[in-house]
Order: sequence, then structure tokens, then C-alpha cells
Amino acid sequence: MILKNELGKYHGKVYIAPIQPRNLQIHWSEGNVLLDKTKRSREGVPNYNAIARLEKK
Repeated sequence: MILKNELGKYHGKVYIAPIQPRNLQIHWSEGNVLLDKTKRSREGVPNYNAIARLEKK
């Protein structure tokens, strides 16, 4: 599957997990490609929330 947004894309496998509907979880640091590097706290912590599309390869 491909997970992508306007910032980048991630290719990987999908596993079903008990989380809220319409949500996806991706491990750090692989998911950093989907994060806006300009949105960080004063301490430099990234905003780990991102909107992305899930597509089949």
C-alpha cells in the first residue's frame, strides 16, 4: 500500500489494528516523510498529526 500526502509518500504493508475508524498509525521514523517540517513546538517536537491518503500499489 501507499500512504501519501502533499509532502511525500510511504510504501509499506498494512496490518489491521484496533484503533479509531478512519485513522492510520505509522511508526516513527518511517512516517516522517509525511510530516510538515515547518510545524514544530518551541522545543522542536514535530506535529505528529497528518492527513494522508491510503492507496493500493
